[in-house]
Amino acid sequence: MKKVDKYFLIIFLAIQVSFFDIVDVKNSFLNTIMSYSQKKLLLIVIFFYVLGYFLLTKHRESKKNIFSFFISTLLISWIAVLVGTVNVFHQSFFSTFLVGYYFLILILYYVYSDILISWNSWIELTRIVNIFAFILAVTKLIQSFLYTHFNILILNFSSNLDEQTATSMRFISNGFTRIPSISDFIFFGMLLLLICMTAGKNVFSKKFEYLLVFVDLVSIFLVGQTRLYMMLSVLIVLLYVLIIAYKKFGADLYIFLAFVSVIPIGILLYKGFLKLFTGNDSRSVSLSIRQEAINYFWNHLTLNKWFSMGFAREDMYSTLLHGKYINSNSQVIQYNFDDVGIFGFIGRFGIIGLINVAIYVFALLKGFFSTKTKYIYLMGLVMVIGSWISVSLFDAQRIFYLPVLLALLNFLAFGDTTADEPNEWRNINE
Repeated sequence: MKKVDKYFLIIFLAIQVSFFDIVDVKNSFLNTIMSYSQKKLLLIVIFFYVLGYFLLTKHRESKKNIFSFFISTLLISWIAVLVGTVNVFHQSFFSTFLVGYYFLILILYYVYSDILISWNSWIELTRIVNIFAFILAVTKLIQSFLYTHFNILILNFSSNLDEQTATSMRFISNGFTRIPSISDFIFFGMLLLLICMTAGKNVFSKKFEYLLVFVDLVSIFLVGQTRLYMMLSVLIVLLYVLIIAYKKFGADLYIFLAFVSVIPIGILLYKGFLKLFTGNDSRSVSLSIRQEAINYFWNHLTLNKWFSMGFAREDMYSTLLHGKYINSNSQVIQYNFDDVGIFGFIGRFGIIGLINVAIYVFALLKGFFSTKTKYIYLMGLVMVIGSWISVSLFDAQRIFYLPVLLALLNFLAFGDTTADEPNEWRNINE
């Protein structure tokens, strides 16, 4: 990565973590452009970065790029759905654009798949991301602990959900109140770090890398408390342990560890999914409600023939977008796009969304069968596939991670993953 790429990456990450909540984003004009679910400022910076790259940089000759067709098709579909929404729902083009603008963040893939073509470049990106993740994890651990025990706020909250959840003190885990939004970024950073570690690439010293993973896990389990990320964290750590065991001790120990761990891990995952879908606390979304939401969005698949709800405005079509039913406790239940993973995306794009998902799956499978490092590619798929269940990467909160992950999978599938390049960080503190 060149210096300009690193500078822009730092800006992207600073916006993504809302400046670590040092700035009171939620209660300022910034709330509408760079809060947890608002990425307008991020899109503007990415747009100028991508534009500058292709205007001022002589990019490399075209090589195999497994996801470029998917990204291009999705962006064309986005334009079609945008125009369709304007015509069908009688909204202005600008107000409709403000609902679905964040899909344009995917243009970052065209640059990252072009410049992140060696392990050195991925090591540099991973290092910067994990510095941000470490700062975010430590500051939120401190904030969560201080508020739980002393009612002290030293940071702001970038979303109403964080503030309501943290200050309500309803979800306490071992002395820490829940701040859910941190899970996305910290898991993303830990995933990149474990992939580099699995590939034998030193981002930092080994001791510091293990410390980072430990801090990430603690913050996800104690502060983030997002059950899907908790399960995915266990899964990628387990994959790392099994792969390293195979590399160091051969197939015999690998098979033994896999055999010994399959039952307890199976039980853990079963209980985790059970709690995720059928838990009875107020932050759980039960299996029945999720099924109802999936059925609701699926039944509206052809609402507008080739697309569904598109980018209909919340203030005008709230009942259509979220449905409405009353449960046995006389509570009004509404459905949300970001509760049902990939079905939330289909709930907007309809038939054309199904076509995009098919192209997406084909590209992912092609990459898996093409890569020489299937075990590392599989680790990268954990977040991609996990997002189909919940915490969708097609939502505004997390869409920034998608072009980065797809660029990584493209590199693992067709890049020169065997080159052993010099790493200026390799000998630090070892």
